Amino acid sequence: MRFALLGFDPLILPLAEAIARSPRHELVATCDLGPQAERVQAIAPGARHANHWEALLDGSDVDAVVVAGDGSSEVRADQLRKFLQVDMPLIVSHPQPVQSLVCYELEMIREEHHGVLLPYLPGRWHPSINRLCEPPASDLRQALGELEQITLERAMAHRDKVATCKQFARDVDLARALCGELTRLSAMVPQGADDYDNLGVQLSSASGVLIRWCVGPVDRQAGAALCLHGTRGQVTLDMPEGGTWRRVVEIEGRRDEQVFDDWQPAETALDRLEQAIAGSDLRPSWTDACRAVELAETIDRSIARGRTIELRPEAYDDEEANFRGTMAAVGCGLLLLTFFIGVLAALFAAFGVSLPGWPYFLVTLMVMFLLLQSLGLIIPKRSPKTPANMANADAESKGT
Repeated sequence: MRFALLGFDPLILPLAEAIARSPRHELVATCDLGPQAERVQAIAPGARHANHWEALLDGSDVDAVVVAGDGSSEVRADQLRKFLQVDMPLIVSHPQPVQSLVCYELEMIREEHHGVLLPYLPGRWHPSINRLCEPPASDLRQALGELEQITLERAMAHRDKVATCKQFARDVDLARALCGELTRLSAMVPQGADDYDNLGVQLSSASGVLIRWCVGPVDRQAGAALCLHGTRGQVTLDMPEGGTWRRVVEIEGRRDEQVFDDWQPAETALDRLEQAIAGSDLRPSWTDACRAVELAETIDRSIARGRTIELRPEAYDDEEANFRGTMAAVGCGLLLLTFFIGVLAALFAAFGVSLPGWPYFLVTLMVMFLLLQSLGLIIPKRSPKTPANMANADAESKGT
């Protein structure tokens, strides 16, 4: 496949390197690399530089685009919309600098055009995570027993608000993959602190699992420690940034340790993109990415209000949401019309002029409005896009 690279961030640099050394892929174009242009040029000397990103929309020499997580939110939103509208397959660094509402809008465009929009979340594809995300009947999850608590301690060199929220959006996707949809979020920072350099977040899932996430300074190496506590033991994952992951399983007095030193996340992402283009339904999906961004945005609300935020466990169906919005607007319009007609009738009556039948007119409008409300019953209900339902759908598709 022929790839183009739009923008630059450290997360997608391994992707660019994997494309350049792959015998099946080629980095043919770059755009908006900023001060990293020479670095990327050294990786792929034959790649042409596009002066404007719209030159990548042609698709005559580009099969897919890798989109970094930098840039202006408005510009990036416009870029992603147009790429999806021309059915350009995308691998996007997660999270993008756009709001969750824009993320959901992009998902609607992707569904309409049947496009490929793959969030780059390499941790979600790690073999150790895949095994822990298997159904409870798998040997490891069964040996662990019922999952009770997940803790994730993240060590970061740069812990400003933006960097911390971005990292939380990546980590919370892991939590959703391990325990299902999240229903409550409570975030805390030290009293009087304006930054998130010591942010702590507590979440709970619909399955009753408690999740604790915190960020702190780097002691030895940047990265994270993920621990799953079950009724029979625990599983700990040491996840150093850019290093080799190590898993320790401690169940009923037995200890097992495994090192994953042969896993290549960038190559896995390229394989996943090819599978998605072929029609496979992959996780994480763009809906998962939307939900992660939405959860990260909830942190500000929780800190500002100083309380736990109840999370909506599912996204409303688009048609149902549009219908409700339309009915709400029509209802407000009828109330204003009723008030206006009542005032007008009172003014006419003051001058001895009557408006015959105006109450019946209002009653007729109200009855028509109530009849319109009943149209909502014929809108088909879709199942919530929760991890459990997605897994059931995947199982049914494999069975057929």
